[in-house]
Amino acid sequence: NWISASPEFKGRVNLYTFGSPRVGMKSFSINSSSRISTHFRCVNGADPVTKAPVWPFYHVPYDGSEYILNRAQGLFPSAHFMAEYSSYTQTATWDSLGFQ
Repeated sequence: NWISASPEFKGRVNLYTFGSPRVGMKSFSINSSSRISTHFRCVNGADPVTKAPVWPFYHVPYDGSEYILNRAQGLFPSAHFMAEYSSYTQTATWDSLGFQ
C-alpha cells in the first residue's frame, strides 16, 4: 500500500524479485499485484524457497506469471544462492528467459 500511496511514487512502479517465497494470503497477493505496475518474478527451477511456504500462501503476482531462469528439476538449496541468480543479470535478456 505504501508504494502506491506515497507521493514520491507517482509514476509507474516495477518490482523485480529473485528467488522470492510465497509472501502472503490470497487477499494480500491480489491487492499487492493490483498496486504494482509490473512485477518481474524470477525463479530457478530447483530453488526450494520459491516453492515455500505451501498453501494457503500465494505468490505475488497473483496470476502466477514468472520468468524461469533455468528449468532444473528437483530441490537443491544451492539453487537459491544469489550467485545462481546474479549470473543471469549479467548475460540474459527478458526475451531469452522462459516466461510462464
